[in-house]
Amino acid sequence: MPALTEAGLLSFRQIRRCVSHGSEHGYGISDPASGRRDLEDVAEILSAASESDPFVAWMLPDTQSRQRRVREILLFVLSRLDADRHCYVADQGAAVWVPPGGWRMSTWHELQAIPDLARTAGRSLPRALYGSAVLDEHHPEAPLHWYLEALGVVPGNQGRGIGSRLVKARLERCDAERWPAYLETANARNLGLYERLGFTVSEEFHLRRGPSMWTVWREPMTGT
Repeated sequence: MPALTEAGLLSFRQIRRCVSHGSEHGYGISDPASGRRDLEDVAEILSAASESDPFVAWMLPDTQSRQRRVREILLFVLSRLDADRHCYVADQGAAVWVPPGGWRMSTWHELQAIPDLARTAGRSLPRALYGSAVLDEHHPEAPLHWYLEALGVVPGNQGRGIGSRLVKARLERCDAERWPAYLETANARNLGLYERLGFTVSEEFHLRRGPSMWTVWREPMTGT
């Protein structure tokens, strides 16, 4: 498969045509209708990939509605108007990144978001709000950094290096532009992947009656 490059970048707030590179491609938003379809594609991939994620399983314990609710929450988050989001898509995987300084919602946007979040999260709204607040509490304010907000590969396609290539696509630019990168995960199995990509675990903490979480940080590398 061809390597992912910047041509595979999806910026949800930019207008561009779809650029294709074999089985790995970047979606571009050329009009509102196609833009919505692009968001739905990414949400579909990530919701399927997160079905067994410990954080998602804790936040949405109802297995019957979990994937649907995750998809709706992702569509809401990805369509937020107060932050750019960039996404690399390859095969049945997607990685969503937030540029430096764009990860925290303003108080105004948080208040605006509650009705939509209540509709999508249902009875799990208190857990969703609590979980989001805890993640924000542990998220470093400085130095400015790229934030890997979501990464997922659809079951059945895992173990093929898709996730690694998706993350590397942005890390190459981080190194070239001297930006750190940050993420959090509730899946201990993913820590080895991130360590191989140059990340180090910064902290481990526990959600109340929930899973362990790890914050992971990466300084820009030289000679990559």
